[in-house]
Amino acid sequence: MDGNGRPGRLLIALLLYEQKVLRDPMLYLSLYFKTHRRYYYELLNNVRLTGDWEAWLDFFAETVIVTATQAVETARSFSTCRTGTETRSAVLAGRRHPPCRSTER
Repeated sequence: MDGNGRPGRLLIALLLYEQKVLRDPMLYLSLYFKTHRRYYYELLNNVRLTGDWEAWLDFFAETVIVTATQAVETARSFSTCRTGTETRSAVLAGRRHPPCRSTER
């Protein structure tokens, strides 16, 4: 192990980007790993000692799912906030029908 895991976490995001799983390397997996630090290191150690990749990959998949879900929720929250701000700005500027941007497709 490298001691703090930062290079590995960076490589994960870049690998997902390179494999076209992500359009942009925007998932911040480190917070989830940090929150579950003890289990994270236990799984890494098990890979090193016994080759137990399956448990590590299950944990990693869970990390990506949880982090991606949070990223989508955050993006939607920002989008709603932005649309609300634009609507208020349009009304203040005297436009009758402010532009509306929908985040749903």
